[in-house]
Amino acid sequence: MRNCARVSRTLVLCLSLLLLACGACMGGAVEETAAPSTPPAPRPAGPAQDAIYYIRTDGGSAEQCTGLVDAPYPGSGSGQPCAWDHPFRALPPDGTPLIQGGDTLIIGSGSYMMGYGADGDDNCYQDGAYDCHMPPLPAGPDPVHPTRLLGAGWDSGCPNPPELWGSERPWQIIDLSGSSNVEVACLEITDHSDCVEGHTGGLACRRDTPPFGPWAPIGIHAEDSSNAYLHDLNVHGLAWGGIHAGRLSDWTVEDVRIAGNGGVGWDGDLWEGGSSNSGTLVFRRWVVEWNGCGETYPGEEPTGCWGQTAGGYGDGVGTAATGGHWIIEDSSFLHNTSDGLDLLYHSEGGTIRLDRVHAEGNAGNQVKVTGQSVITNSLLVGNCAFFDGQPFTYDVDPCRALGNTLEVVYTGGEQVSIVHSTFYGQGDGLVSGGSREGYGCSGGETLAVRNSIFYGDKDYFDPGDITFLFYQENCADLEMDSDHNVIYQAKNVTCGVDGQFVNSGPQDICQDPLLEGPLSGSRYGMVPRPESPAVDSADAALCPALDILRHSRPTDGDGDGSAVCDRGAYELGGGTPPLTSTHLPLATKGLVEAAPPSLGEVNDFLYQLQNLDLAAIGATAYDLVVMDYSADGDEAGEFSAAEIAGLKDSPGGEKIVLAYMSIGEAEDYRFYWQDGWVPGNPAWLDVENPDWAGNYKVHYWDAGWQSILFSYTDRLLDAGFDGAYLDLIDAYEYYSATRPSAAQDMVDFVAAIGAYAHSRDPEFYLFPQNAAELGSEFPAYLGSIDGIGQEDIYYGYEEDDVATPPTVTLELEGYLDVFRDAGKLVLTVDYATTPAHVDAAYAQSLSQGYVPFVTVRDLDQLVIHPGHEPD
Repeated sequence: MRNCARVSRTLVLCLSLLLLACGACMGGAVEETAAPSTPPAPRPAGPAQDAIYYIRTDGGSAEQCTGLVDAPYPGSGSGQPCAWDHPFRALPPDGTPLIQGGDTLIIGSGSYMMGYGADGDDNCYQDGAYDCHMPPLPAGPDPVHPTRLLGAGWDSGCPNPPELWGSERPWQIIDLSGSSNVEVACLEITDHSDCVEGHTGGLACRRDTPPFGPWAPIGIHAEDSSNAYLHDLNVHGLAWGGIHAGRLSDWTVEDVRIAGNGGVGWDGDLWEGGSSNSGTLVFRRWVVEWNGCGETYPGEEPTGCWGQTAGGYGDGVGTAATGGHWIIEDSSFLHNTSDGLDLLYHSEGGTIRLDRVHAEGNAGNQVKVTGQSVITNSLLVGNCAFFDGQPFTYDVDPCRALGNTLEVVYTGGEQVSIVHSTFYGQGDGLVSGGSREGYGCSGGETLAVRNSIFYGDKDYFDPGDITFLFYQENCADLEMDSDHNVIYQAKNVTCGVDGQFVNSGPQDICQDPLLEGPLSGSRYGMVPRPESPAVDSADAALCPALDILRHSRPTDGDGDGSAVCDRGAYELGGGTPPLTSTHLPLATKGLVEAAPPSLGEVNDFLYQLQNLDLAAIGATAYDLVVMDYSADGDEAGEFSAAEIAGLKDSPGGEKIVLAYMSIGEAEDYRFYWQDGWVPGNPAWLDVENPDWAGNYKVHYWDAGWQSILFSYTDRLLDAGFDGAYLDLIDAYEYYSATRPSAAQDMVDFVAAIGAYAHSRDPEFYLFPQNAAELGSEFPAYLGSIDGIGQEDIYYGYEEDDVATPPTVTLELEGYLDVFRDAGKLVLTVDYATTPAHVDAAYAQSLSQGYVPFVTVRDLDQLVIHPGHEPD
């Protein structure tokens, strides 16, 4: 690293980058706001609350069916126990919703026309067909009890989402105006027309006189909404925009594709009343592509791509003036006809963090950021003339706004860091900076760049010139502080020299980074070759644990026996680069790293808490692993995020990894234990378990103990575990005689842990172990967890390797069937060693639809039984 004592400004940068290397990307700013300090309080379910309603194509009307049973309409009668036939039955246009806040509406697979002429359009009329859409989804009572609009299969990987397609120009298909505490998932949202609203090239939609045709302008409209969770959505082919949303707070968007919408992908400008967002906005595995293009129906190919000079728009993501903490991870912004990700108007406070972001082929700037920002492990490919001469192009502005790959804008005094990223550009420049219109630079602005690759090219507008590395206007003291970067074919920089725009450090390299190429077409090959100067040459102090593909850093890329991080977004030898698509049907495949197996795909698992060898476990084909978060149980042995990431994406296959966490007893070897603790001090600590030395009963309903467990949960989240395996749920039995609410307290505690975890990671799994009777006694419990583990159901109840009494087995199966029938994954753990007993335990568990594992009581062995190998 450069001499940090040269100037105070550089000292600030050095400290900032060191914090970055430790994982506090914004000096802690973003991480501190990513989760509330206390979890939302669970709300008990009442008799008329949290109901589940069903939609099926073979259902009936609201008069014919109650909607409360997932069954077809029998053909006659009213008030039958069957599903409704259309979402309009539950959410009638210009009518009163039949579902309440906190309810769940599950839409079965199939196709549903949304608009005038659909089933349930009783309040619609043809001339006002634009108002024929569902009313806003009712707000949930609190974050723990959201109102949910779900497609069937939402809990098993969403293999066949229902299609909601707009017709006769309704303003939008889903309305989230004022809809807080909601979840929307597993839906395809589209229309059945290739028309584009207002298109000047012959694709304009009919909008003046009915019939208007099978189109809708917007997929989802949202405003004044907080605590929303959108996931597993494909919003494509709308006549204008995919999602129109503003005045949002604390939203999470995951596994959402927004593609082929004629005007814009995500439009954050509500046009009036202000549009600023607040809180934390998290986007993961977000694919935004081909917006500004029409989409043919049914072929789903791009057509009529147009830009702003032709009357269109074309941003992948754009906003009005906004604030908030924007966290965008593992996401792609590809082939939009203007900017890819435009956060230029992020001028009202907050931060921006981009991690493992891929932007390529957008016709304007690939990314724009304003204010305090960190960009890590990202790939920005500024081939801004991509649309020139393409058969699907009508009129696109090549290299709009000079085609700079990244725009960095300041409102006064912010710090911006770029680490381990790769840039290419054929516009005017690679990184452009300056002050936001209406603001001024204060002199405290910084731009620090480390361990990155910058590859320039001929300037599209002046082929006799080349792109600049960095240029700024209106920020007199702003210079790029560069070191440990590879820079090629770029002006405004001389390596190792402090210049007018770039202060280049001694470890900068100005030579060809030797990328795999080709630098043409719809996908540029930006991975360094083994002989590249970027390989094994980064500043190790700033090396993140993962690269853009979520592969572990460092690896020994040049084969010299020493593993050092590579410069740029990719770690050579870590894996195959992501794919991009040349047309829409392929665009959802391979753009980001494949997700780990869904719970619905798990058919084997491993349970081991001691003597953990992660390499050996990773070499197995187990789908799911339950393990301790620490090699020896204490703080010193905690596994790192890189180690857990490596296990999840291991040679034996991708794995879901759950961490064991005892919530019903305290353990004196854990990080939280303090010297001097004895029963009664602290007040929640109770007697020692006579069967397990060092384990103590706890008043698990006490806020002091619960706060410790929330801290424990934070450690699991920080390490990257997919979920928690909660033990000692049955501790409630110890207190049942003296505390009537003991069972309810345990159910509420599990829900609170889930709410706390989901505030940071909405996909964090919860698996309680044992106490399966709680699923029957407290139906709301099923909504708090994703599965259950049950010990001793077939062997080990009275003694290891001895069959469990049949009456006990039948009772436990009855309880577990409740979880299985609710779509939860049921894991069984039996303790047997005799081969015949092992075979019997596997056979009985599988016959019930459970997932079995047979092992030893100490859970200290990696067990694979012959004939029951993981696959």
